[in-house]
Amino acid sequence: MEVLRARSEEDTCTFRQSAMLFHGISGGEIQGIMEEMERRSKTDSRLAKGVQMNGRETTMPSVNSEKPALCAGCGGKIADRYYLLAVDKQWHLRCLKCCECKLALESELTCFAKDGSIYCKEDYYRRFSVQRCTRCHLGISASEMVMRARDSVYHLSCFTCTTCNKTLTTGDHFGMKDNLVYCRVHFESLMQGDYHTQLNYTELAAKSG
Repeated sequence: MEVLRARSEEDTCTFRQSAMLFHGISGGEIQGIMEEMERRSKTDSRLAKGVQMNGRETTMPSVNSEKPALCAGCGGKIADRYYLLAVDKQWHLRCLKCCECKLALESELTCFAKDGSIYCKEDYYRRFSVQRCTRCHLGISASEMVMRARDSVYHLSCFTCTTCNKTLTTGDHFGMKDNLVYCRVHFESLMQGDYHTQLNYTELAAKSG
């Protein structure tokens, strides 16, 4: 078995991940915004933190605007002091939601966009991920570590023995039948039982990382 980083082909489906920046429309120093946000709700306070973009922390620029911005979600004017900037558009805090599950994304650091629609991470990978886990059938993100066995790919947490649910790691011996993974003990038990005539020791393998 080998632990590999999943290869991503998401560029072919116009994948776009957007870091969301928090803005104070009326301007002011960042520290002043932070102090005020500590007195606001827990949700708003999370928005005041810096976000990670390409491994670097971005600051929260202030915007002075005489003309109110329009929300990309509802189309209404943004009169609130605080708003979100995602996929180069401005949003009311309440309007930035996943188009599938309606999860509010105001407290998330990233969102995902395709064909003008906004998705949370889970729904984006569920719908558009190129690779899917053989066991749970959910999408695998480009940054996830995976386990590979033959032509199948698995989440690390899904690469377990079908019988005892033991987690299998690099160097462990395992057997496969119908894309089901078994630890060595239970694979050998299968060979001694009903599957004796169908399975053989060539199915038992260990792949090193």
